[in-house]
Amino acid sequence: RQGSSSVVDQTPLKSQSKELMPSLQDKNIHIRRDRIYGDIKAYQQEPKFEGILKRLGLLTKLQNFEKSNPGLFKSLAESAPAYVDRKMRFTGTARPTTRPSTKKDDPAYIGMTNEDAVTAYFSKLVLAMDAEVTEYNESCGRSRPPKTEIPTCEYHLVDHQSKAIKGGSGLKVDFAFYYPGSTSGFSSVHLLLEAKKEEYITCIHTDTLKQIADYQTYIWQTQPSRAYVPILLLHGAALSLVVFTRNNWYIANIGHVCYRSVDFLSSVTKAVRSVMVRLYFLLTLTPEEFGHCCGVFEESSCWRFSHISAKSMDVTAEISDEHDPHAVQLVRHMQRAVYPRHRLAHVYEAEYRGKSVFLKLSWVPVDVVPEGAVYELLAQAGVDNIPELFLSGVLVKNMFGYRLEFLVLEHCGRSIEEYLLPIIGEPRCADPTLDKVRVVISGTLRCLAQAYALSAILHRDISMGN
Repeated sequence: RQGSSSVVDQTPLKSQSKELMPSLQDKNIHIRRDRIYGDIKAYQQEPKFEGILKRLGLLTKLQNFEKSNPGLFKSLAESAPAYVDRKMRFTGTARPTTRPSTKKDDPAYIGMTNEDAVTAYFSKLVLAMDAEVTEYNESCGRSRPPKTEIPTCEYHLVDHQSKAIKGGSGLKVDFAFYYPGSTSGFSSVHLLLEAKKEEYITCIHTDTLKQIADYQTYIWQTQPSRAYVPILLLHGAALSLVVFTRNNWYIANIGHVCYRSVDFLSSVTKAVRSVMVRLYFLLTLTPEEFGHCCGVFEESSCWRFSHISAKSMDVTAEISDEHDPHAVQLVRHMQRAVYPRHRLAHVYEAEYRGKSVFLKLSWVPVDVVPEGAVYELLAQAGVDNIPELFLSGVLVKNMFGYRLEFLVLEHCGRSIEEYLLPIIGEPRCADPTLDKVRVVISGTLRCLAQAYALSAILHRDISMGN
């Protein structure tokens, strides 16, 4: 099934024919997004915001955050603008407000229209929330008894409306929250926000879904420790959370970050304040809590894997350094096919205890036998030409029906294609070259035949580039 992620071809990109290239590698943005949309359109879930947080293991943490900060952002909610007829306005005079005395002192977003209005308001809102939390925390030490500080947002917000994000083939995301001290590229993104001028009442527009699904595919490609990809969608005055997993994608309405009418209602103010609190809660979560499978989220050349117990396949991963004798030192990321759903593999050429190895991180369905177990079975059966397995385990047991496992495997050398390329199409070639090809082909066939005969295992991806 050409172009479908239901059949995941893990052949290196340079070896794939154009019609089988994964969607991310298509230079034509319209073709690429149409393919991505075709892969994900039937896999939408629409839980409530509390429902998706419960599935992510964050609901109790949210409830504690809301309970601990009952008055947080009350003044911001009371002074929030109204987004009416695609224009940002002040609310009515019946509502208590801290409106500036002269028009020149009005916030810049007042009077702005469409996406310019909602993006300008969002950036000012994030700054205002940060300022209020900072002021509160500074006062905590002076109070008697001391008050508990509010967690802060450690990410930095960058506006990409006029400047393309690095590593995204010219893509201009509205806003990106980046890890502290990181570079501004897809590999360093914690959370994205896309803004649209009108609210989606019934369902997300097709073009918008294509756009944000395109973004999430780049994040999957550049961040190997990703467990899921969250994206904020600001449509009109409404804010939604979209979460892409290896199985389905979810969209949950958080609420309105400003008013939809110039008329004041105290109940609406409470709702707007609640949305602001929930937005800030998301911005206080660490990468490991929100989107990553482990503490490895920075670009690092050394990872260390540790088994939780001697008899368990469960493993933790952490950033290490080149002086750690137990660390896996990454040498080169081998680009593989990236699809918006189903299987995903990140493969690195690396070094482990002085040996050349491959590090492979794989998202696979939970009902599939772990690849590390397969290599152990092959070795126990005495199958020839099996690479030595140094480390293996499971980093994530079950994330929406998929498991993240890893292997540290002996370097397997060159692919069959690299042996064959020099002689393909040649009427004659030197005997030593042919002899080398015969050795490689016969050794490969013997390994595959023995795997089936001795342990009933079939290789799922026999291909030129493997």
